[in-house]
Amino acid sequence: MAQWVVFVEDAVRNTAVKDMCGIAGYSILKNERPTAVIASDTVLDIVLDTVLGKSLGNTSDKVSDQALDRTSDKALDQVVDIVADMAAMLPAMANALKQRGPDAEGFWNDDRVGLAHRRLSILDLTTGQQPMVSGDLVVVFNGEIYNFLEIRRELEAAGQRFGTSSDTEVLLLGYRQWGMDVLLQKLEGMFAFALYDTSNGKLLIARDRFGEKPLYYGELGGVFYFGSEIKSLQAIGLGKKIDKQALSLYLQLSYIPAPFSIYQEVRKLEAGSYVTVGESVSQTRYYDVREAVKRKREELMVRLDWESEGEQEEFIKSEIRRMLKRSVSEKMQSDVAVGTFLSGGVDSSIVSYLVKSVLEESDKDSATSRIKRDEPLRTFSIGFAEKSFDESQRSGKMASVLGSEHYLKTLDYDDVLPQINDIIGYFDEPFGDSSCLPSAAVASLAREQVSVVLTGDCADELFGGYEKYLFSHHTRNWAKVPRFLQAGIRRVVSALPTNPRFNPIVRKFKKVDSLGSFSDSELSYRLMCMGFQPEEIEELLVDSVETAGPDTTKQGVTSEVDGTSVGGGNLGSTWEDGSDFLNNSMLRDVQVVLEGDMLAKVDRMCMMHSLEARVPFLERELVEFALALPSDWKISGKERKWILREAFRGMVPDDILDNSKKGFGVPVDFWFRGPLKQELHRLLSKENIEKQGLFRWEYVQRLVNEHLSGSHNHKGKLWNLFVFQQWYERQAQDI
Repeated sequence: MAQWVVFVEDAVRNTAVKDMCGIAGYSILKNERPTAVIASDTVLDIVLDTVLGKSLGNTSDKVSDQALDRTSDKALDQVVDIVADMAAMLPAMANALKQRGPDAEGFWNDDRVGLAHRRLSILDLTTGQQPMVSGDLVVVFNGEIYNFLEIRRELEAAGQRFGTSSDTEVLLLGYRQWGMDVLLQKLEGMFAFALYDTSNGKLLIARDRFGEKPLYYGELGGVFYFGSEIKSLQAIGLGKKIDKQALSLYLQLSYIPAPFSIYQEVRKLEAGSYVTVGESVSQTRYYDVREAVKRKREELMVRLDWESEGEQEEFIKSEIRRMLKRSVSEKMQSDVAVGTFLSGGVDSSIVSYLVKSVLEESDKDSATSRIKRDEPLRTFSIGFAEKSFDESQRSGKMASVLGSEHYLKTLDYDDVLPQINDIIGYFDEPFGDSSCLPSAAVASLAREQVSVVLTGDCADELFGGYEKYLFSHHTRNWAKVPRFLQAGIRRVVSALPTNPRFNPIVRKFKKVDSLGSFSDSELSYRLMCMGFQPEEIEELLVDSVETAGPDTTKQGVTSEVDGTSVGGGNLGSTWEDGSDFLNNSMLRDVQVVLEGDMLAKVDRMCMMHSLEARVPFLERELVEFALALPSDWKISGKERKWILREAFRGMVPDDILDNSKKGFGVPVDFWFRGPLKQELHRLLSKENIEKQGLFRWEYVQRLVNEHLSGSHNHKGKLWNLFVFQQWYERQAQDI
């Protein structure tokens, strides 16, 4: 069996190496001949110019000797003969991921499987080059296994012998010892990896429990391809047709959740799952957070039932502190400096406080021996010239309390607008969460000083931090108001003048009024929709698209009640009948919103700047514990994240803990009426809309006119359309 391995080290910086940050590869499906691997003129050019002519220069003579006729019917067969070794595709796939891993690249292939890796230098391991080979096993790995030392000791006790100090080798020897299912149950970390077992000819690709690290896949011409980002699959010709159901999902949710992607031919591997590629392609779910939370709730209730309320509170607070501090300590492992994103809010302040605490402790535990303690704590914040969005004063105060080396950048639209196209483009598919703009800015700021940051993401989903979690309370109270009074209040609200003072009040009232008639499950879904509501999708999309959109899309997210499979994938059961609205909503957000929105945003914006982000709140034990808690521990009256705030009372200043949440928003509503107005008109012009044949021009025009006049604030809907149009312009030649 022919095999080759190539490692290339880019002269970027001389530092120790950690196995980050992009993977790609292929597997020729058994009993298939990859005759359609070069299936278009575009891909033909990629192979000839990008791969053969540039990446593998030693084969370019072979191309010229053949004197290929690009216009003849025989050209495809000629190229297939020249690129009989599928490894010629690997450099193009890897090069598309260079920003994820700018420091080095490596390749491995035999006559059926090829693996590629791009690497970012973070921790250790001149002995950890990838792809890594151990006997009949080969792996490429993107991420971090936080408990790899513990697993390593267990494997050594079982007789396995390590040749490196890398956590990557734990995957190889763990698979050899236990097999895939047991190995994945033992892993604690963020990861996406591909492992090839040459003894049985099977390729396995896996993604971490909550979807921190992305992984896409698709089939083309009898070949299964995978990559950390869609762009690596586009390099070989995948991604030609818009998935209309995914488009409808995007327009409603502002992102595209797994297993969908914007392309029909490309799927997103679901969190907590792995795919086996052999005689056929099959998917296995190895972690179900809903079932895990059920088990934890039963265990927790037995404990709490025997204690007084005061004892319960102290136990819960101490457990939160213990689990979160341990998670922070694990995620600080690095041979380079680690910083934190510090917005001045509750979550990032708690994480930064714990990082400072760990740095000040003596190194007593071998599990923390890789923590770099000779560097100061560096914190990074973004401020806004628009004061209603600015929290820089709070972040500065927390930085002073910590004594951190604090870096602040204040953004105005002049700073952001020139970068919008590049930021939107990096996602590979439409992504409508506008907080990606400041996220990119703070990642760029941090990368000037550090290679790794810890963030405060995911606490809102675990402890009830979002305003939407109060909506069930609001709608129930509104339902108690007599109907004649409701009618009178509606008349008063409708008579309020349209201006910045009253608009937020009117919007909130109308939302509560309109959502009051829905079931908890339907209400939760509609509150997830940051763009269009399902009935608005029917007004927006043309008839030819409509049948693939609203009803099936809504069903795709809400029918997790019965685990219905939608579009070839299963979004998982995220609504438990009989449980309360808050815990069900939080569970759904952890399964759907985290993976599709929050974690995607953090990963892409940090990887865009070759920065690794780690999320301490997203630790399995803490996630299951928090979601299992009765909801009144998380929201007390109208106070959100109550138990988390109380757990760190006396450690983080009260005025930080007690401040209301602002979020990481940007004033796109003002930008559409100012600096982005001309671009909005251009992208949503009648000519563009009608040429695409996706949206109804009259409805789009009404949204634009109402927003620009100030009578309505359609920023969410218009931003989703704006982003889609930007994306479409980039991809139009291939769609």
